[in-house]
Amino acid sequence: MTEELVEPAGTPAAEPSPGRDEPPGPRARVRPRRARLASFPVFVAAFVLLAVAAGGAAWGQFEPGKTGPWVSLACSAGAVLLTAVALAIRPRR
Repeated sequence: MTEELVEPAGTPAAEPSPGRDEPPGPRARVRPRRARLASFPVFVAAFVLLAVAAGGAAWGQFEPGKTGPWVSLACSAGAVLLTAVALAIRPRR
């Protein structure tokens, strides 16, 4: 013979908790809006990096050393990366 456990009527499990089934009222907790990243400012940043890369290439032509080519290479890579990000986050139509 199996025995089933029955909770007494006054236990907290038997009483519904207040506020669970109620819709959120005027004092409902509102989450702050998350800032969205637009594609146009990312394109602008990519263009600035591309201009710096061109400046680095020009600097490398006139000054001896390895700094100019490395600056140009790094900024070109950053411009390509930011352009890819801007294309990935553009709004769909």
